[in-house]
Amino acid sequence: MNRRLESVAANFPAPGGPTQVARRAPHHPYDAQPKRAKRPRLNTGDPSQPSPDSTLVSIIHSPPQEIVVTGLTSFTNQVNLASMVAFVMNVSGQPLALYWAEGVVFLADFVEPEALPEEYVKGRIYASNISHAPMAKYNNFVRVGNIEVPVIDVTSNIGLRDLARWIRENHQSDPEKS
Repeated sequence: MNRRLESVAANFPAPGGPTQVARRAPHHPYDAQPKRAKRPRLNTGDPSQPSPDSTLVSIIHSPPQEIVVTGLTSFTNQVNLASMVAFVMNVSGQPLALYWAEGVVFLADFVEPEALPEEYVKGRIYASNISHAPMAKYNNFVRVGNIEVPVIDVTSNIGLRDLARWIRENHQSDPEKS
């Protein structure tokens, strides 16, 4: 038997003989693939937890320090608020969604950062109007006739959650406070 046949025969058991596991040749293409490089860890910007790997970008979460509310409109219930939103959607053709957190459903008109860049840099943002109503439990929409106004749970957003808590504690029960 020539060498080539011997090498092939070595990978196949003889009838009735011991079973031998076939192995790939060391030059198999899968063996030649380079190992993946380890990805750098995210730099959180916390100097007490230095990253052993180098990173290109430092990411710092900096929510607003202050929200200035210049207008506040209270609705007695979520359907009344959603009716106003549905009307605006119908007239403007623009989609809108309500926010929900802390038992409050609301729509906030924030002033764009470009309009007040110095204030934005200081961590201060402005809401020109906030319309709100009580909504004890979250629901992903409020139905008004044949329109479903979407509601987004913003509990995970620190600024919006604190805004909703402020509305609930200071303005939710008394529409006359607005």
